[in-house]
Amino acid sequence: YLPIPALTLTKTETSSGPYVEADIITFDVVMTNTGNTTLSNVVVSDPDLTPGSTTCASVAPLGTCTLSGSYIVQQSDLDAGSFSNTGSVTDDDICPAAGVLTCEDTVIVNFTQSPVIGVSKRVVTTNEVSPGTWDVTYQIYVENYGNVTLDQLQVLEDLSLTFLAPTTFTVQS
Repeated sequence: YLPIPALTLTKTETSSGPYVEADIITFDVVMTNTGNTTLSNVVVSDPDLTPGSTTCASVAPLGTCTLSGSYIVQQSDLDAGSFSNTGSVTDDDICPAAGVLTCEDTVIVNFTQSPVIGVSKRVVTTNEVSPGTWDVTYQIYVENYGNVTLDQLQVLEDLSLTFLAPTTFTVQS
C-alpha cells in the first residue's frame, strides 16, 4: 500500500440572481479527498464569506470538508459588473499554504448593470412681476432608478421648448 494524498477544491454559487445591493449570495467551497489516505487538519476558507472558514480534523478518502457561506452584494460590485471570489484549502499533507493552484478555486459572479435615470420638472411658484412679465420657479428632480452609480451628471434645461416664440425669457439661478 502506497499512500497517495490528493484533493480537489470546488467553489460554486448556490444561490441565483439577478442580484441588487444588499442581496445575499451563497457559496459552497468543497474540498474532496481524492487520494487513498486520510488528510489531516483541513481548513477550507474564503475571507469574503461569512463564516470565513471551517476546519475538519481529518477527511477520509472520498470524504469532503465543506464551507457554506454567504456574501452581501455591495454597490461597488454592481458598479464593477462582477464579483470575483476565491476559496482555498490548507492541510498538513498537500496544501500547507494557500496559493498552490490545486488548493484554490475562483468563482466570478456577473451582475446585470441597468443604468436608468428619471427626470421630472415642476413649477414651484409663479409671480407676476409686471403685466405680461412673470417670475416662474421650476424644480427639476433627477432620480437614479437603476442599479449602478451614475457619475458626472449634468442637467440642461432648454426653456425654448417650454416658452415658444415669440415669448422671451431670461434664466436666473
